[in-house]
Amino acid sequence: MKSLRQLQVQLTGIRLDATNIAQWNIATTVNEYARIALNDAVNMFPPQIEMVHTSGVMQGDVVILPKQVDEVVRVEVCGTSNTPRREVKHWHVYPTPSTVFLRVYGDADGRLDITYRYKQPPLPADVAVVGTSQSVGVVTVSGDVPAYTWPAPPAFIELSLTTGGYDLREVAMYTALTPISFTGLVRGVEGLYGNWPEGSVVSACWVAPDEDLRPVMLMAQAVMYEFFLRHRALYDQYTAIASMQAMTLEELQVLIRDLEARARLDYDSRRRLPQPTGRNLRRPIPR
Repeated sequence: MKSLRQLQVQLTGIRLDATNIAQWNIATTVNEYARIALNDAVNMFPPQIEMVHTSGVMQGDVVILPKQVDEVVRVEVCGTSNTPRREVKHWHVYPTPSTVFLRVYGDADGRLDITYRYKQPPLPADVAVVGTSQSVGVVTVSGDVPAYTWPAPPAFIELSLTTGGYDLREVAMYTALTPISFTGLVRGVEGLYGNWPEGSVVSACWVAPDEDLRPVMLMAQAVMYEFFLRHRALYDQYTAIASMQAMTLEELQVLIRDLEARARLDYDSRRRLPQPTGRNLRRPIPR
């Protein structure tokens, strides 16, 4: 599971001299442009994420779903030692301004596994760790307000630290947000489970399938070069620290059109693949 931090490095190709303050200042600006470019590309080619929500024991016929749900594709009653799993045939999803509800028709006693889809959310800027509490699964951060700018839970974050020439990372899932912290963490989804010190980086994760990343990265490159067309001085500084050959304005324009065409071709070819059908109602409700 790649993070915004990794995608920015992949997009910009910047390798910094740790003692060169000017390089760090340029890289900060370029990385923010890269984040904006990635989010523009995500909005243009919205990838779909598929996850499973397990309900509590059913009390009635209504379940509250995560806020980001766009489509429910399957509902199953969790099996027990005495009863097998079985699919619920009829349901209806209806959102309100604050909550998404799922109404189940028919016998659905027990817990439900609800498979749903939603669009890859925008990737917010990285924040820094202020403190962690492993006992209660909390990471406190500075520099942002997670409850308002980060994807609604459940979602994933990367905690990372570069030390001694090594890049250490852990992917964790958070189940709740506050204005200053990620809480209810499920630790060690990927990478090293650790007690991350103050100053470690918290980065949002790309959760959609990796195969959906190619058209997004191609379009993000095109958007980046459009930025550089308007900021030629920054482009010259960027090519210097990235050890790249600077191109003329005409060459940049040709490259932008080529990247856009390749991104659209890749995205359109994936959309032509067979897709599951049905939204809200899996099957008509019997009279």
